[in-house]
Amino acid sequence: MLQKQQIELVRHWYEDVLSGPVASGSRMNGNGQAAGDTDLSHLFAPDFVNHVVPCPPGGWKSGVAGAWQIIKAFRRPIPDLLLEVQEQIVADDKVITRYTASGTAMARPFFGQASKAQRYSVSGIGIEQVTGGRIVASWGTWDAYGLMVQMGLLPRLEIRHTSETQVGQIYMPQVNRLLLVGVMALVLTFGSSSALASAYGIAVIGTMVITTILASVVFRRNWKWPIWGVALVCVPLLLIELVFLGANLAKVMDGGWMPLALAAGIVVVIWTWLRGTAHVQRKARAGSVRLESLIASIAKSTRINAVPGTAVFLTSDPEIAPAALTHNLKHNHVLHARNLIVTVTVANTPYVTDTGRVEVEKLGEHFARIRLVFGYMEEPNVPRALKLAAKQGEKFDIMTTSFFLNRRSFRSARNEGLPDWQEHLYISLTKAASNATDFYRLPVNRVIELGQQLTL
Repeated sequence: MLQKQQIELVRHWYEDVLSGPVASGSRMNGNGQAAGDTDLSHLFAPDFVNHVVPCPPGGWKSGVAGAWQIIKAFRRPIPDLLLEVQEQIVADDKVITRYTASGTAMARPFFGQASKAQRYSVSGIGIEQVTGGRIVASWGTWDAYGLMVQMGLLPRLEIRHTSETQVGQIYMPQVNRLLLVGVMALVLTFGSSSALASAYGIAVIGTMVITTILASVVFRRNWKWPIWGVALVCVPLLLIELVFLGANLAKVMDGGWMPLALAAGIVVVIWTWLRGTAHVQRKARAGSVRLESLIASIAKSTRINAVPGTAVFLTSDPEIAPAALTHNLKHNHVLHARNLIVTVTVANTPYVTDTGRVEVEKLGEHFARIRLVFGYMEEPNVPRALKLAAKQGEKFDIMTTSFFLNRRSFRSARNEGLPDWQEHLYISLTKAASNATDFYRLPVNRVIELGQQLTL
């Protein structure tokens, strides 16, 4: 089969079938197949095997049934899934595909870890083996860390994009250093790969047990299966897996402790970040006010002094009044002549043209809400981008502009929020975040930071 035909076949699977109307949840029956007469036998061989992990309880099915299983696994949690192929390379009978997947997940997706419907975007790599004009095997991996950051499960670390054409080609200095330390520790501790056999056994069977448990949650909560149905499918699998897990637990002291310790550490970090972030958000939102309500209150107030110039407030939630704005009004009783509420977002393209860089929404005489969009290869230079707002009626002069940032500091408090050890861990995680002044290329002599002290 010619390389061009192999590429077109795999691209058709990604862009037209997996993320097209064929896979739409409204057209799929209870077995995960299309309600119409759609046939995937022209794409997949009868002995097709899917090697992607993690796999559902009982493993991936073979043949066309396995292809429909993939569709159901993707489209049920993300009905409007869209896969965009970024690059494809052919090596012998295998097609390597870089892609970007985006879509709006249903409420409480991913085993309930995301609390509401939210739009996600991740990059991944798929490998399809094509023989006789059909796909016979599939492998793949995706940006699990990027998804967990979007879900709020981990702090945002420094990410350096190393390619102008591939969104998924990145370098993470902190993670790279952690991997270096981890590999050195494993080499010094175990000495050889054969000594890691016990660790590998517990890691594999432990993954199988957890996958079955989580699948039972999905079957019951999301798919509304009856309890007897969930038990009928999951209990036999779980019993078999627990037998293997029990046999492997005898090897804990011979090296099986390593994956258990690593998993426990990751769980503690995620749990601490989730718990600490939820606590901080509750504290921050306790006195928050919607931006429109604040503007209406300002219009009626006679205690606020108007001063010339422009104030820029960076925020991640443009619907809520930034804390720096409310603190400036509360303590200084000052309002600038023009106040720009700025939100920065990153597109899935390497660069964004100036015409699509800025969106301006007027909110009255003194306020405007601005959304800035940057490509993933671009350094987000906020002052330079704000100059483009002049074409939409918002003039920007850097010499008369002040950038207001909200800096949170945390103080330990007994019997409130987190225990002492978790407080220290959460504070150390927050320090991994990039400095806003440097990240957004703000002029240091025009930045004003207003502190906000929160107890953990």
